[in-house]
Amino acid sequence: MAHRHVLAHIDDPELSPDELAGALHVSRRALYRLFEEHQLTPGRFIRQVRLDAIREALAAPDNAQRGILDIALDYGFTDSATFSRAFKAAFGVSPSEWRQR
Repeated sequence: MAHRHVLAHIDDPELSPDELAGALHVSRRALYRLFEEHQLTPGRFIRQVRLDAIREALAAPDNAQRGILDIALDYGFTDSATFSRAFKAAFGVSPSEWRQR
């Protein structure tokens, strides 16, 4: 359910653990406890879902002519530096290196 909610609101840069808790009808504390079982925070979960979606979008042929930052903005990132650092930390390569593969 959390994954579905994040995907449905993936373009919203304001998507937060508090909003996710509200959508799931649990307290913020309960949400953190649920994610703690998976050694993850809700914020990291949201970011990972976004990064996975961007990784797929970068590989899609219909996005070949679109700028990397434009794609990242579509998935809720608000600036290039934050996005690039997060992508490289998650996947070990820069977004442009991933796209070239």
